[in-house]
Amino acid sequence: MRHINKKRLSAYLDGELNENLRQEIKIHLEVCKYCQGLVAELKTVSQSLEILEDLDPTPFFSKRVRSKVLEKTQVRGWRKVMVPALASTAAALSIILGGFISQEMLGDSSGTDTGTETELASYLGTSPVQDFPEGSLGDVIDEVFPDEGAAAENGGNS
Repeated sequence: MRHINKKRLSAYLDGELNENLRQEIKIHLEVCKYCQGLVAELKTVSQSLEILEDLDPTPFFSKRVRSKVLEKTQVRGWRKVMVPALASTAAALSIILGGFISQEMLGDSSGTDTGTETELASYLGTSPVQDFPEGSLGDVIDEVFPDEGAAAENGGNS
């Protein structure tokens, strides 16, 4: 046997159900002790609420509630617009700054020798373009992955 949930029993007690549903619940309540207990609880709660007096709010209560609601709405409205705008601006600036930094670091890579290569080679005490010894890993890598600059020097043949 399936029990009836509290929401439906409350609607039954308040007379909010159609006649067919009311009859089904009435028949069920005649045999189900569990649901009878729920109905008794709901009736007790309902009667307790009826006993309480209606409370009238103080004259300034509604004014305070309205001001708090407006205050929250204004703060959320500002955040709703400004946070995405600031995040987008920060992302755009990061991309632009990254482009400038990479351009400064890499420079114009159209030539075979950049200032950075020369600076690094002088720091290491080597020449900027140095062939690897025959049979070394660097020599094998150069054979497998020929450099575009070297291919241009050799007329496209490696």
